Amino acid sequence: MADYQPPAGYEEVVPGYHDFKAKGNEVVEGVLMEKEEGLGENNSSRYTLERKDNHEQIMFWGSMVLDGRMKPIKVGEEIVVWYQGEKPSPKRKGKFFHDWRVYRNKDSVVKQATTAADLEEVFGK
Repeated sequence: MADYQPPAGYEEVVPGYHDFKAKGNEVVEGVLMEKEEGLGENNSSRYTLERKDNHEQIMFWGSMVLDGRMKPIKVGEEIVVWYQGEKPSPKRKGKFFHDWRVYRNKDSVVKQATTAADLEEVFGK
């Protein structure tokens, strides 16, 4: 169907990755929608977060530090992810690591939030 045209009012969904490192010291708040582990030859983790401010879904890759901080977080939890930039490694002289802070809303609803109604339940209207 090379000549297919979507119905009026539809827009193409093109997933992309959020690049915290390019944006610098950034904080994003939202609901964890998906957590994938063991991807590819590097056994990487990938996270999907629905932002609280605009309900945009962003995907981002993990790192050793971020994966450790995200381990106890369950899909459906309201969280804040704060990328703190590159810092010198305390254990490996001359090397750097990407530092992260992750905060969870201890009162958030832990459920699979997949619809706008689910998100309204978590964030309120």
